Amino acid sequence: MIVLDNIEHRRSFVERFREVAPQLGIDANASTDAQLFRLFELFARGWTIEETLEKLAAISNQICSIVEVEGEYSAPRGTGFLVAPNLVLSAAHVIVDPDERLGYYRCSFNNIRFRDNDVLSATPVSVLIDAQVLLSTASPISSLSTGALDVTLLRLQEAVGETRGFISVGDEVPAQGEPVYVISHPGGNAVSFSAGKVSRAHNQLTDVAVYHDVDTADGASGAPIFNREFDLIGLHRGAAVDGNGDRDAAVVTAILNLIEQHLPPN
Repeated sequence: MIVLDNIEHRRSFVERFREVAPQLGIDANASTDAQLFRLFELFARGWTIEETLEKLAAISNQICSIVEVEGEYSAPRGTGFLVAPNLVLSAAHVIVDPDERLGYYRCSFNNIRFRDNDVLSATPVSVLIDAQVLLSTASPISSLSTGALDVTLLRLQEAVGETRGFISVGDEVPAQGEPVYVISHPGGNAVSFSAGKVSRAHNQLTDVAVYHDVDTADGASGAPIFNREFDLIGLHRGAAVDGNGDRDAAVVTAILNLIEQHLPPN
């Protein structure tokens, strides 16, 4: 068992992480040393660096940047993730004016890996979104509260999840102080891993939100939040509106109640 408060062990972990990550198509430079230090806590579970990276690489293949494209114009709007072969879950506020603009959106999956002279690389693959939102609980980001779920479910024209796999939406209930991890495409850039903890307890009876202190950037809205077993516990929405520095997420149990009818059977 690695001692978590040993700074030399943490530094050795970050160095090893950055060495191994490119072999799996992961851009480790998209995360800061401080963020990678937090990933080190996974090793309390006895995971090796290679096992952790394999898991992160598999999950990152199921996470996309949502981009608005019109002619030569393109702008990243947020992050989404596969929850079925052809369904992507994201934050509703990521899709601006879905009734009029949905046909201009693409899901870009940046971690397709291929071998070229034994060098693993990544290339974006863009998938059209059908001009239909299966469901949306859209609300302005400024009005996010325990009563506003801010979730949208999008159908892709291609079932890319048949080869990439998809993230299971279960009923995990996060506990205060629990380590959590956000995997996102900030600014539409390479996939980024950030870590933190659940900062406030979740009321299962009245609250559809979970609050965390993970350091996120613009473009992370709609990203999945995992516990250290890599179970989905929420969907990142943005900064909490009470101004105390926490981030706000829709809790996975509320999401499951909303979208379960659209998901494939277990």
